[in-house]
Order: sequence, then structure tokens, then C-alpha cells
Amino acid sequence: MRTRYAALCLLGAAACATPGQVRRVETQVAVMQRNQERADSARAAELARIIAMQTRAMDSLVALTRTLDRVDRGSREQTAELLEARKQILAIQQRIDQSQQGLRELRAQLDARSEMAAAAISIGDTTAAPVVTPATTAPTTTPVAGAPSAAVLYANGQQSLRINAFGTARNAFRELLKSYPASSYAPDAAFHIGDAFLREQRSDSAQVSFGRVVREYPTSMRAAAALYKLGVMAQDRGDLAAARGYFQQVVSPRYRAADEYELAQDRLKTLPL
Repeated sequence: MRTRYAALCLLGAAACATPGQVRRVETQVAVMQRNQERADSARAAELARIIAMQTRAMDSLVALTRTLDRVDRGSREQTAELLEARKQILAIQQRIDQSQQGLRELRAQLDARSEMAAAAISIGDTTAAPVVTPATTAPTTTPVAGAPSAAVLYANGQQSLRINAFGTARNAFRELLKSYPASSYAPDAAFHIGDAFLREQRSDSAQVSFGRVVREYPTSMRAAAALYKLGVMAQDRGDLAAARGYFQQVVSPRYRAADEYELAQDRLKTLPL
């Protein structure tokens, strides 16, 4: 615009000039126009360069956004798959635990029936030798003559648990612990006393009973089960530090064979810091 204005001024002045002056003016105008065209061309090239840079930047941003979306989608899918796999593992472990518990109960029932049958035979033959219970180790206290065996008491306690007669179940298990403290059923009986309290929602009594299992039967896998129960109870009441401590005890090498070992590992992974 300024160039055109200057050219018009020169042309106006040339109206009163000589032919030589007019030619000089025309030359100056031509030079000014060329300079203006070069400047316009340079500005256009710079503008095109800036637009191209912006376009490339936008394309890179779009590509990066798409990549992040794919990564995020893949991460969510992997997380969902891991959670689903973990749920399936927990379900399988629970079924295994239930089947093992069923086997223990069946063993107790078979032992009880065997002992009752042997007792009936001994009653019919007064000269027969006293029946020795093979399912238990030598007790530290001598049971009262005619008292139920450890297997019978354990089976009675299990039967009472199945019908939710928790008080009766505890009495049977306590009698077992009193009469047969060295029995192989003792750790299970002590654990089920705590479990009966827990199922009655008497958490304080359950906590005391599970603690007794850990103290008196530290090498038994029932100690791992008791520690796991204590950890779940602590987590439910919001005491995460205590819960972490219990679960960390469960994952110690001594309890690697326990059903609760991997369950405690999973709890530790999901426990808030």
C-alpha cells in the first residue's frame, strides 16, 4: 500500500516533469514494485512454512493421542483380565479348601464309626482287650473310661456347626481339647471354636480363639488359617497395619503349603498402602 501511494505521488510529480525525469520516475516505480513483490513473496513463504509446521505438530499430536488411547485401552483390558484371573484363582482355592475340609470331616466320621463299632464289639466280648484309638497320639491326660474318642467329639462338633448349633459345637471341641490335647484333631478343634464365634459375629471371642491357635499350634496349617482370619477381621474393621502384619505372617515359608498362603498374597497386593 505504501509503495502504491509513493508511486502515485511520483506519477503526480511527473506530470510537470521532462521526459528524462519521467523515465527515472518510472524506473523507480518499477524497482519499488519489484521490492514489494519480493517482500510479499518472502512473507507468503514464511507464512506457508509456519502453517506447515503447525500442521505437522497437529498431526504428531493426533498420532500421539491415538497411541496413548491404544495403550490405555490395552492397559485397562489387561487389568480387567488380571482381575478376572485373580477372581478365578480365589474361587478355585476356596473350592479346594472346602474339599479339604470335607475330607477332614469325612475322616472324622469314618474314625468315629470305626471306634463305635469296635466299642460295640468289645462290649459284647468282656474278655476282649481294650480298644486302642489309632487316629490320635498319646494324650497327656487320661480320658474318663467310656468317654467319646477324639474322632467322635470332632465329628459331633462338625455336625453341630453344619446345623448352626455353635454353642454345642464349641462344647464338643472344648471337650476334645481337654481330653485329647495331643490329638491330631486338636488344631482343627481349636480353630473351629474361633470359627464358631466368628459365625455368631462375636469377633472379640473369635480373635482370642484364633490367637490361641497361633500360639499353641504354630507349626500347624491351622495356624495359617487362623492368622488369615485375623487379618481379614483387622482389614474389615479398618486396621490396615494389623491386617498387613497378619497376612505377612501367613506368607512365611513355614505356611507355604497352606491354602491361605496365596490368599494372603493376593490380599497384600490389593491392600491400600
